[in-house]
Parts: sequence; structure tokens; C-alpha cells
Amino acid sequence: MIKNQESVHSVKLLCEVCGISQSSYYRWKGQKGQTARECEDKELSTEIRKSWENSRCNYGRPRILTDLRKQGISTSGKRVSRLMKQEGIEGRYNRRKRPMVTDSRHGHRISENKLKKAAFPTQPRQVIVTDTTYVWTDQGWHYLATVMDLFSREIIGWAFSSSNDRHLVCKALWNASSELTGNEKIIHHSDRGSTYCSDKYRNLMKALGLQSSMSAKGYCYDNAHMESFFGSLKSECQTLETLLSPQAIKLALFDYIEGFYNTHRIHTALEGHSPREFTRKTAGCAAG
Repeated sequence: MIKNQESVHSVKLLCEVCGISQSSYYRWKGQKGQTARECEDKELSTEIRKSWENSRCNYGRPRILTDLRKQGISTSGKRVSRLMKQEGIEGRYNRRKRPMVTDSRHGHRISENKLKKAAFPTQPRQVIVTDTTYVWTDQGWHYLATVMDLFSREIIGWAFSSSNDRHLVCKALWNASSELTGNEKIIHHSDRGSTYCSDKYRNLMKALGLQSSMSAKGYCYDNAHMESFFGSLKSECQTLETLLSPQAIKLALFDYIEGFYNTHRIHTALEGHSPREFTRKTAGCAAG
């Protein structure tokens, strides 16, 4: 309409009447053979791609639509879906099964919470905490079990497997066993999961001279340091964001835990030292 009337009225006036900017009109006019709707679709497709790329190629239609509206771009979900399909843009949806998590509904014996009564450790290898998290691979969910020295936050043992079972947690504890050389009994703290309450795991703890301690039901704060480690791992180990084989993920975990977290990562709670630096410093002060 503006194009048909611009010889009679000023473009500025026509744009004001139609409620659009002059720049939008001239931009549309410069697109030969394209309708206004097609020009709008082209601009909207650019914004959709920006939103998708800014999300590390994760967002699907619902989140992209929300992001556009937050930017003041008004459009419909159907239009976004159509343009995403045209651009070959697809979100990463959780189409896999929910990962296996802690199962505390079992008939195994539960240990009392010794950690709640004990003072915070003042030396390495007085208290260890353990837990399990999940990682997505190109072969589905895999699980990481870790053992942490609560005093230094050092990961002294870990294991990676496709199954979240007693064999996984036993392997992680066994891998940590060479570090458990203290004279006094060490407190071993975990949640109430069936894997940690299994006979096989309890027998291993007994053989290593560990005192079993478990969190109260629904009380996860005792293991906050381990949860903090899992949060750091998943935000800082960028390789985990890529869909890789379990073997490649395991190498990435080794590189992060042994090559960065334990040896180089600065902890403000450890006076700016890495876990192993803090352990060495403490050992040196005790010797002095």
C-alpha cells in the first residue's frame, strides 16, 4: 500500500499511518520479489538462529519463543516452529529415560549419621564422603562415583560405568584405598542408597577399617561438598557438553579430575590452593 501511494503522499506519513518504521519499509522495498511477510520471516529467522546459537544449540521452540518475547519480539509458536524447520534448527530434548538415581527404599541396614556429631576434619584422611552422579554419552546414561577427602576436597578415588550399582561404588572406594592409610578409623559418609548399604560395599568398608556414616532421610546437606564438586565438574568440563563415546568421556573426566581439579583448581575455602597443594601444605606445617 505504501509503495502504491508513495507518489501521492510522503513515505514518512504513510509509515506512521501503517505503524511501521521507514527503515523497515525501505529494507522491504530493497528485497526484490519478496513480500513483506517473507522479509519479516527472514528477519525473524535470524533472531531465532541467534537465540539457538546463544543457547549452545540446546533450545527448542518453547525456549526460543520465550527468549524472543523477552527481547520484545512478538510472534507465535507455530511461526517459530515453521521457521526452525526451514532453517534446519532443532533443540536438544530429553528423549532418553530418566537416569537411575539414589534408591533408598530397600531392606538393608542404615548407619547413623556420625558426620553430624563429628567436628570438621583438621587433617587429611579423617573423613571421606562419596556420591554418584550421571553423565550422558552417545550410548546413553553412564555414572560417575567419586570419593572425596572432606578436609582437602581432593578426589582420591573414582570410577565410571554404564551401571549405577554396587560394583561401581566398590570400584571407586577400592581405587581410593591406597590413600586410606591413617592410623585412626576414618569416617566414611554417604547417602542411604542401596549401593552403599549393600553387603558387598559394607564388607569392603570393614576391610579398610572405615566407620560407616549416612545422611538422615531427605537431608542432603551433609554431602554438600560432593554436590558442589559435581556442579563444578559439569560446568567447567566443557567436553561433557559434547555427545561422545563413554571412552572419550572417561578420558575427559580423568583430565578434569587428575589434570585440573586435584592439582590446579583454586579453592577459596582452601586459602587459594588446589586440593593437593593444600594437603602438602598441611603436611609440611604438621612436620614443622
